Amino acid sequence: QVLSLEVNQKNVFVDDLPESLDGMTITHISDFHLVGIPGKPFFQWVTQQVNKLESDLICVSGDIIDSPECVEWLSDIFGEMKAPHGKYFVLGNHDIRKLERSELISTLESLDMKWVGGTSQVIDVNGEPVRICGTEMPWADSNPEIALDREVSFSIAVIHSPDPINWVRQIDVELALAGHLHGGQIRLPVIGPVVSPSIHGVRMASGVYRRGSTMLHVSRGISGLQPIRWRCRPEITQLVIRQRS
Repeated sequence: QVLSLEVNQKNVFVDDLPESLDGMTITHISDFHLVGIPGKPFFQWVTQQVNKLESDLICVSGDIIDSPECVEWLSDIFGEMKAPHGKYFVLGNHDIRKLERSELISTLESLDMKWVGGTSQVIDVNGEPVRICGTEMPWADSNPEIALDREVSFSIAVIHSPDPINWVRQIDVELALAGHLHGGQIRLPVIGPVVSPSIHGVRMASGVYRRGSTMLHVSRGISGLQPIRWRCRPEITQLVIRQRS
């Protein structure tokens, strides 16, 4: 199922969401693991599917590239993605381990991507202030300082792994977006995922979870260093933010 991409839509219900943000859309993608297999045409096709969703924002939760030879692919993949309120990303453990971190960030920022690993910014969406922040813990910044000096109507945290969910909750984020676990890659009937590299084990391998007032979406990702998937299709997800009635 390595090339059997699923494009899906999920509703995320949020407490006290302003009416003007009801229906806001976020395309969440993760774990491209650009290494040469699959080839660039597959990922260009992924970009086309992302753009067809016409979401307000695009968020990429890390593990973008595994091979320096694929850096030249980035402009034809991420440079072609479109979202009226911006494209945001953090790096993952593979990015940080395989490439020079600052150079990769600069390359992606030159493609109109906005890095939010350990930073915070506030944007205007339909007249409402929305905070987008993130972390690359535990592989990079160990305790990022997120400026919380401005009142916002909604906040998003982009994280590579779901493991920092407690940090996300401490800064009162309504929606966290993670990847890293690939849904387990191999999911057995009835049992589900067998292995998941997380402190939570397989409990948060993929899907939507609620932790207190924070909603967490964990993507199954687009690809992986090992080209194998079974009962665990790669995915692009459009999240529709809804008022909780």
